[in-house]
Amino acid sequence: MPLRDPHHQHKPTTPSHGPRREPRPTELRPLQSFYDDHLRFLLTVALSDVCIGQHGPALEDLTISDGAGFTARLDRTDNGAVLVTEIGPRALWKEVEHLHQQWHTWGRPHRERYGLTIHGDRQTIWLDEPRDAPTWHLPS
Repeated sequence: MPLRDPHHQHKPTTPSHGPRREPRPTELRPLQSFYDDHLRFLLTVALSDVCIGQHGPALEDLTISDGAGFTARLDRTDNGAVLVTEIGPRALWKEVEHLHQQWHTWGRPHRERYGLTIHGDRQTIWLDEPRDAPTWHLPS
């Protein structure tokens, strides 16, 4: 899993093509997302194709990409705000923001609240109960 495995096959990159959105401020700070172990677990499961890297001296200077050319770059400004620039049709940071909101809605679950079901070659992670709950399929 890219978020967990530093030796994953692709590194975060900034593509030179694709639509580039205007930088926008984000209320979700990287230190609240990728550096929180419990939220990071959910991000690892739900965004299994995404990898992360630091591109500057601040811990909040991050680049996340999905290996298909979609990237979100976070930059800390001099006044301490964080701006996000998304490149490509997939809005990666919007996905992170949405998962962060869902995580809070679910009561900020720790790893103990997740379960795993294996059926043949299909592996599914679920929250609280295997039926009628949020689920994520792990890549084979």
